[in-house]
Amino acid sequence: MKKVFALSSIFILIAGFNLSNINRSFAEPLNKDVSIHNVKKYNSQENLFEEIRLELEKNNISKDIQNSLIDKLKRGEQWDSMNPQKISQIPDGYFKITEGVTKTKRYTFEDGSFIEQVVDVPIAHQLRSVSGGSVSNGTGYHSVKGAKVVVSRGICSVGFFADYTINNRANDRIDKVYDEFAKVIAGSYSNLELELISNEESANGPAEAKVSADITYVAGIGASNREWIKLLVGDDKVWTSEN
Repeated sequence: MKKVFALSSIFILIAGFNLSNINRSFAEPLNKDVSIHNVKKYNSQENLFEEIRLELEKNNISKDIQNSLIDKLKRGEQWDSMNPQKISQIPDGYFKITEGVTKTKRYTFEDGSFIEQVVDVPIAHQLRSVSGGSVSNGTGYHSVKGAKVVVSRGICSVGFFADYTINNRANDRIDKVYDEFAKVIAGSYSNLELELISNEESANGPAEAKVSADITYVAGIGASNREWIKLLVGDDKVWTSEN
């Protein structure tokens, strides 16, 4: 499946972006369903871009690339990581994380933007596509509590926490999913939903959980399709996928 760097098809359209639009956008709800959102007020357009720059810095993006990406936004151009045509070129299975692979897997596009998936599990468990939590082992099983599952693009991210159990030579399962979250720079999210699609591996496929949210950026910055990431547990493995 193709990766959606923190939010699937986000289109950045800066044209017409001005301070009056920002103030109006923040003053008025995006829609009646916006129950959870992360919106900041910016005193100027440059403050907005500086916030985006800080997020890129946190993601270890070089100054030159930061400048280039910010310039694209100012010209009204979307980043490659938000362009469905570019995203579709990511090889199938690229983000599938298996034993021995690092916690974080990132795909970097030609313009320097990226899509990143993280599954953070305790270091005792070498499967690194989920993060955090505690591990317990018993005869024929391996249990993880508080694993963190995240997908990110730098200016937006979505994720959740999960408890799951690997049963040797038996059906694996996702025991619990909780504490879903989303973060958007210069925008908001709504309809944040977490669902346990299938709690146990079966002949039909792995155990599966999914978090999703609608992402909207203020004023001229644009909007995205619904973003999501899945946790899958089966065949004594754990991995993630996203749109």
